[in-house]
Amino acid sequence: MKKANAIIIIIVIVLAAATLVTTVFTISSRYLKRETDAKLAKTTCNQLGIGHIINVTDTSVSPSDTQAKRCETLTVVNKSSKLRLMAFGPHEDHQPYNGITEKDLTVGKSFTVTLNQTGTYRIHDHTNDELAAYFTVSN
Repeated sequence: MKKANAIIIIIVIVLAAATLVTTVFTISSRYLKRETDAKLAKTTCNQLGIGHIINVTDTSVSPSDTQAKRCETLTVVNKSSKLRLMAFGPHEDHQPYNGITEKDLTVGKSFTVTLNQTGTYRIHDHTNDELAAYFTVSN
């Protein structure tokens, strides 16, 4: 009986260690690499262009698609009745844009990001993934 208990303890320890290694690998490959990639992809803007605004309400994000040029700005405004946690990238796999991965946005407040990376990106409320929009940045 003691031998069976020892085997069970060893199995539990091995499973816990495997879970820890998998978690560390996932975090480092998913988040740390993306932040490094984003830093490499950033370009500096000597002069800012026009500003685009995305409004977040209790039921929608408007406009749902924004077309912009590099070095313009994007301002996200919380016009809803509660705190929003705005995040870039797909839900549960957030990817930083210009150094921002997630941003708390209290009621009536806004934040602005300089559009310095080209491509198509998603921004959404992490607490309600249906509140989402896309923005495309071209040269």
